Amino acid sequence: MKKVFIDAGANIGQSARSFLSEWPLADEFQIYCFEPSQGKNIRDSLKKLEQDFSNVKVFENAIWIKDETLTFYDEEKTSSSLIKEKLCGSGKETLVSGINLSKWIQNNFSQDDEIILKLDIEGTEYEVLEHMVNEFTIFMLDKIFIEIHGSKCGKTLQETKDLLDLISTTGHKLYEWEGETFVYKNYEDNFYTEEMIIDLYKNWSSRGFDSVIQQRKRNNYYHHATFNKDPSIIESRRA
Repeated sequence: MKKVFIDAGANIGQSARSFLSEWPLADEFQIYCFEPSQGKNIRDSLKKLEQDFSNVKVFENAIWIKDETLTFYDEEKTSSSLIKEKLCGSGKETLVSGINLSKWIQNNFSQDDEIILKLDIEGTEYEVLEHMVNEFTIFMLDKIFIEIHGSKCGKTLQETKDLLDLISTTGHKLYEWEGETFVYKNYEDNFYTEEMIIDLYKNWSSRGFDSVIQQRKRNNYYHHATFNKDPSIIESRRA
């Protein structure tokens, strides 16, 4: 059995380092870090991460639902995104190689492996998780940690509720991930609920992020997370 931690949206590697210091028997895990930003500090930090830990491998792909070339808005620090409307300053428009995360997991691991996924991908977590549900890859995962970006990336409250509802049908919880401040002993108490999401949207609104939602509405963008197959299939998979 393989033990795997997938760090999707690795930034400078702070999440991988937190996992390696906090998770029990972390040295038994293979760590896969995905980060497309070409910021010098990011690339240098990830290179050092690989040098410091023999069980870490870094990829420059953007996590996505297809293997394809994508337009990426690279701020070369913390806010880079595939979403143009996201508040990411003067992000440089560049092309990156997107990777179908669902297919990559299916091709490299099995149901018997222990797979922990951390997603911090600046808004595209909605499409990626929906795709993993519809490809049944979600059932290969043991834990899902995530930072939900909500209105910061132009996602409406309803879109986020849809995502939580969809994930709940699989039996999974979406645990909060706090990067370098992650603490193992209490992580199971910290997962996203509808009440928490409502509070987050109030906070984001007070900080002016509703403007991102409005801009995406003007671009006729709305994403409704759904399971596109017979719902009874999910019940059989959960069993």
